[in-house]
Amino acid sequence: MDNPALKLELLDWLMHLEDDVKIRQILSIKNESIDDIVAYTTTGKSLTKSQYISEIEKGFDDIKAGRLKTSQQLKDKYRINE
Repeated sequence: MDNPALKLELLDWLMHLEDDVKIRQILSIKNESIDDIVAYTTTGKSLTKSQYISEIEKGFDDIKAGRLKTSQQLKDKYRINE
């Protein structure tokens, strides 16, 4: 079955569902998926929106603390010639 057909089947099932516990479980799954993956690190680790914002804030903290290198320093370190 393709996704649209699966969605219709789920909608039909949900519309007729009367079990309050199951409805709340489904709602819980929906709420958990709000924090979906929005980015990936350079090593391929997935990041949620809150993790992504946290990483950006860490970067700003590094800049404020002087923990940074110029592009020339990186080129020299890795022997990159333009």
